[in-house]
Amino acid sequence: MAPNQSRRVLTLALLAAIPLAGCKIIDQTTFFPEPGPPAVAAPAAPGPSSFAATPLLTIRVAPGVEYRAALRTAVRAARARRADVIFDVYAAIPTTGSTEQQVAASQQQAAHARNIADAIRAEGVPASQIMLGTRTEAGLDAPEIRVFVR
Repeated sequence: MAPNQSRRVLTLALLAAIPLAGCKIIDQTTFFPEPGPPAVAAPAAPGPSSFAATPLLTIRVAPGVEYRAALRTAVRAARARRADVIFDVYAAIPTTGSTEQQVAASQQQAAHARNIADAIRAEGVPASQIMLGTRTEAGLDAPEIRVFVR
């Protein structure tokens, strides 16, 4: 490259860089000059993995066991406190027996859980406020249906 040509290129590069001399590098302080308090995540809502809470009602479905009156009373009390309450209806299955026995018990208890959900719906609770689930639980001696509220 000729000396004149390299001088011209250098001059053009310097002229192009002059407008950038007053620029500030964009970083966090550009948008938030004084950082505020750190953002705190909201606690997760109870759901299928949150069984530490006490259930509103525990039902051991067996022949001759009448649970509808107790369920009706519990649902009405929960809705009186908060109209948009969510009902989580879970069938808890013992971990005893073979896998096939656990699957059969799960299917049977899931049917009972659907019946309980239908009874809750009969109390005027919309289907969108009722969640169903099943789970196995060690240390449980008989299957039971648990109704949680959130």
